[in-house]
Amino acid sequence: ATPQPHNAPDDSEALENAIVGVVAAMADASRVKMLSALMDGRAWTATELSAVTDVAPSTASAHLNRLINSGLIVCVAQGRHRYYRLTGSD
Repeated sequence: ATPQPHNAPDDSEALENAIVGVVAAMADASRVKMLSALMDGRAWTATELSAVTDVAPSTASAHLNRLINSGLIVCVAQGRHRYYRLTGSD
């Protein structure tokens, strides 16, 4: 069989943009530390993640918002507390 020319699907640009978004969200060491901590399967508070990454709470909040916007984590509110966890097990 002769090889077929590679034709990118119409949505390849959307896929590329999604990958760029995930990579950009993970391009900071503090965010990678947060994601690594969350890989234990638990939901963590912003304060706990701030301590793990050794950044100020305001900085941790900005990092968490970036990770939420990228779709890597979600925030779950329980009463007056907010917990962060990975979006999925994969």
